[in-house]
Amino acid sequence: DETLPKSHQREVQRQFRARRAGHLLDLERRVSVLERENLILRHWAGVHPANRYLLGRGPTGCDTTKP
Repeated sequence: DETLPKSHQREVQRQFRARRAGHLLDLERRVSVLERENLILRHWAGVHPANRYLLGRGPTGCDTTKP
């Protein structure tokens, strides 16, 4: 918002960056827990790593290519 003083704009941006950093840390922790759980479940189910479902490329793994 350009009507806010520069110091307030900086504070709003600082708070946003802090929230974003916290959110990213939370996501990284959740991914780590889920990866461990997935590994345990695959071992329990007897799924060999070579036989697992392959994800697509890209950051989300959703853009699979058709054979």
